Amino acid sequence: MTDVKSHTAPATWYTVVRPSNFVDRLFYVQHKVGAQANVLVSAHYAPRASAGDNRLSKDAVYSAARAVLEKYPELSLIAIPQLSANGKSHTLQLAALHEIDLDTCVQFLDDEEPAAKPQVIEKLHNEWLWSDDEVNYREPWWKIVVLGGQEVIFVFHHTICDGRFGYFFHREFLAAVNSFNEKHTLSSKIIKIDPERVRLSKEVEQFWTSRTSALRVFPFYIILLLFRLLLGSKLPFTNLPKPRPYSDSFLAKAGPENRTKTRIATLRISAARMRRIIAACRENKATFTPLFAIMMQATLACDVYPEAKVAILNCVFDLRRLYPQEEDPLSSGRLLQCGGSSRKFTWLEGYRRIFPPGSTDKIGNKAEAKKPQVDVEGAWRLVRGYRASIAKSFEGKEPPPIAEFRAANGTSDDLEGIAKSTFPALGTYLNNCIQVSNIGVFATSDPEGPWRIDDIGFSAATVNGNISCSISFNVAGVEGGDTVINATYEDGILSEEMVSVPLIKQLHQHLKGSQHHVLQYLYSIRHPHQDTRRVLVDEHLEEALTTRLNGLNILTSRRDLISSSVPPNESEPQFTLPTVQMPDGSYVMDSYKIADILEEKYPEPSVFLNTPVQLRFRALMIKFMGELMPIYVPGIAQNVLGDESLDFFLASRKEDIGMSLDEYRKQHGPGAFGRAEPFAREITALLNETSSGPYFLGDVVSYADFMWAAILLFFKCLGDEEYEEVLKRSGDAEAHVKFLDALGSWTERND
Repeated sequence: MTDVKSHTAPATWYTVVRPSNFVDRLFYVQHKVGAQANVLVSAHYAPRASAGDNRLSKDAVYSAARAVLEKYPELSLIAIPQLSANGKSHTLQLAALHEIDLDTCVQFLDDEEPAAKPQVIEKLHNEWLWSDDEVNYREPWWKIVVLGGQEVIFVFHHTICDGRFGYFFHREFLAAVNSFNEKHTLSSKIIKIDPERVRLSKEVEQFWTSRTSALRVFPFYIILLLFRLLLGSKLPFTNLPKPRPYSDSFLAKAGPENRTKTRIATLRISAARMRRIIAACRENKATFTPLFAIMMQATLACDVYPEAKVAILNCVFDLRRLYPQEEDPLSSGRLLQCGGSSRKFTWLEGYRRIFPPGSTDKIGNKAEAKKPQVDVEGAWRLVRGYRASIAKSFEGKEPPPIAEFRAANGTSDDLEGIAKSTFPALGTYLNNCIQVSNIGVFATSDPEGPWRIDDIGFSAATVNGNISCSISFNVAGVEGGDTVINATYEDGILSEEMVSVPLIKQLHQHLKGSQHHVLQYLYSIRHPHQDTRRVLVDEHLEEALTTRLNGLNILTSRRDLISSSVPPNESEPQFTLPTVQMPDGSYVMDSYKIADILEEKYPEPSVFLNTPVQLRFRALMIKFMGELMPIYVPGIAQNVLGDESLDFFLASRKEDIGMSLDEYRKQHGPGAFGRAEPFAREITALLNETSSGPYFLGDVVSYADFMWAAILLFFKCLGDEEYEEVLKRSGDAEAHVKFLDALGSWTERND
């Protein structure tokens, strides 16, 4: 066994600058014994229309990394274990590296798709970068991975910083790439660090290491033990296999058999849907985090573990507002690890009275789907109650997370104590629970420069199930963009079937949460007329696929759906357009589902579904159409609908938006095309990326082409003025006219 003393480096490589506290020791030992690998925050850097290149240059990335280090020299921290004076245990100190070699911590994967997909996150989470016995004292405990020149992933050891700091990292990184001058490249990739800037002030250090007696939390621990003794069999997740053991020693590198393997499931909530959810939250004096947490509890109670009596929910939050803030970061260091949490025990019978049973009575056994009958007011009471519970975590002279933090500091000072005593106690606290960690919205101030962040994600590698929760939901989102929820769970413990069916049901990124159905239902209960798609371009989109619809009967009105006895969706809205009847008599609703089935049943010619270009286009399309809603929604009533549909459309949209469509256009229409123009120009840039043909993939027609053609034809239906304005705002009208002309064989039918 390799002793920690052999890791000691000459003083020229680093300077010890801080003592450790409980949090430092906990995350250090977790990594060393194979219990948790890392945390990451990813961001997609999108070039603006004026950008000369659509990839971040390597020089720009290196320059931005240097800028982040200059702003946050605390990123030079590493943890140094030392043999105690009695020679029987080890303590931990934090040291600042004197130099950082950017070549050791910046990785370019130019041939990869610029997207942090689940398989990418899994691969990064299952790397154990800072556990080797041989240490490179120019390599920090973090790295930057650049995928396809646009996706920047910040991966880090949890001892160094927390998920929320990932936002600070990307904000500084974005500012640096936007101010980068190609003429001023780095003369050296070796960045020197001043350790004195990393030392904490006396006040902050005293706070960080302050302690009270661990006996303060002892009564709660006894209650937990009794709770598990009496009700342990009535908790969720009691049917899971025992997790693999982590290493019994932090003195040597944990082997593969002791390393916890992370699996990922991703749920993406569109910006448009998220706006509706947030509006509903505000109306009901709630916020998204408690809403999401309650929906997950309801899913467990009703769909996955209907026999469970009680559940534990752990919510992680940012405690920076409770920590002392360093007024002069140029003279002393800051704390980059500021996370805390609170646990809540909930009796589940109340959930079952409020929420309906789901589509499964227990794992793996499908039951007949029934339309939910949700007690909406009762559901919102649960959400408000949990919001109040979270708020109490920040109240009082010594808020509960700070009291726990100091009591934890009062436990063992040595690393052996963390492994032998603290880990079992953590299991008592966290086993059988779900965890929600929402790092909030990444604000976009629309800085000047050729780059902007249009998508962001957060994920923490799962912690070994012997000492932590069963599944963790990590939430992040960029202002005006999608909200991304990465669920992490331990491989071999929770099955993919359990996560993907009862908890995260597959859809576009193959996964969509069953709690998402409840979210949809809560919203649709309050907006009962939302039974058709808001954006009607789908009908035109399906017309573009008519050459591949042999033997299919296309239904294009809600009346058609009802008169044809189409089975409704399991969740609201019950009916969507378009709908097709397959040759076997079955019906399929939703354009994406229809396209997937057509591609499967009629693979030739392929429409190239879910290509990277299509995914990029779809993100831009959603934003483009979102800005133009005040134009096309009133335009549908004025120029598209017949008399028999008009009254219903006007009444239902008035209820949706709280005003008549005339008022909506007057209030929000001015400037809409201007707000949509940046996205139109980005679509143009995407269309023009390839010079081999008029389509998004050059000379090959794909589903992305049909999507954009449907939108252009839709605006043609609204009127020449609207269509010409879209072309004008695109920045290259000729490219889009040629594009439509090239699709003439698909679009000439217009009945």
